[in-house]
Amino acid sequence: MKLARVCAQTGLLDRAALLLDEALAAQPNNADLVFERASLDVRREAISSGRERVEALLRSAPDDETLAARALEWLSANRLDDAVEEHLKKGATRDEGGMLALVNWYFSKGKIDEAKQTLRGLAREGQAPGSRAEALAKISAVLREHDDAAGA
Repeated sequence: MKLARVCAQTGLLDRAALLLDEALAAQPNNADLVFERASLDVRREAISSGRERVEALLRSAPDDETLAARALEWLSANRLDDAVEEHLKKGATRDEGGMLALVNWYFSKGKIDEAKQTLRGLAREGQAPGSRAEALAKISAVLREHDDAAGA
């Protein structure tokens, strides 16, 4: 991988890609190699190839939270907002923390209606009154936080 990095740094992108492809043939689920190769794809203006590499890695280890966080960071850094949204939506189905991460991302992108729609999912019909009241309090706090941030 070091030689591939040196090649990439000196502008030998095709050579770097070949070296990384050889390494990936031997270790197809090596996250470091996949992210390195995906980043090289972006530099070579093959963004969709890089994205597919990262998504394939995620599919190979769907329960790996560390990998998911790293993938989210990579997708965000490369401004692949549709992929970030898709990834966050999956997390939102798992737990409240994932749902709030999606809400905050929506707010950060100015997607206010989507954020509010997602927040409504915290307070569901048929919830016990105490749980529903707690959910409504969280919704209110999130909305206040973003209203305060928008007003600052």
